[in-house]
Amino acid sequence: MRCFCLVFFFVSSFSFSQDYKSEIEKDFTDYMQLTCKKDFKKSVEYLIPDYFELIPKKDVIQLLESSFNSSKMDFQLDKVEITYISDVEKVKNQFYVILKYSSQINLKFFGEEDETTEDETTRIEYIKDALKDDFGSENVNYNDESGYFEISTKNKLFVRSSNGKVGWKFLEYREGDEYEEVLKRILPQKVLEMN
Repeated sequence: MRCFCLVFFFVSSFSFSQDYKSEIEKDFTDYMQLTCKKDFKKSVEYLIPDYFELIPKKDVIQLLESSFNSSKMDFQLDKVEITYISDVEKVKNQFYVILKYSSQINLKFFGEEDETTEDETTRIEYIKDALKDDFGSENVNYNDESGYFEISTKNKLFVRSSNGKVGWKFLEYREGDEYEEVLKRILPQKVLEMN
């Protein structure tokens, strides 16, 4: 009987471990698909709600729409792959996980109609240098055939659920003093220190 209880405990623990991770994967996939489709009204529902106390939801949607529905740029998200999901931690009655993923961002910037070949080359080099500064030179490639910049990214998300099982919400980690201040206002310090 004692052996049965131990086996049941380990199977239950393993099952819980896999259940919350598969729920996170499902929610993350939904979130990314909505983002790729540029359905920002639905995709923002996957963000940690506290974020909207600092920046109203309608403003976030408007910013995303104006950024990604621009006639001057085409944005595609490709090759999204989860590379890591941490063990769940309960902090201040909420359940937190770190999710890491890689992706490829494809960006195409359109020039003016009357742009000369020389102006186009200058514009592409300028954008390439700016993207290399932001993402690292080893992560940025310009595809001459397609005209797209291909950017390899590695990203970290803070993931939260009120019950540790379903309803996972996401908040991206980005470096930079201004954004880190936003994170500090939303997430407990213990969560910010999670890897």
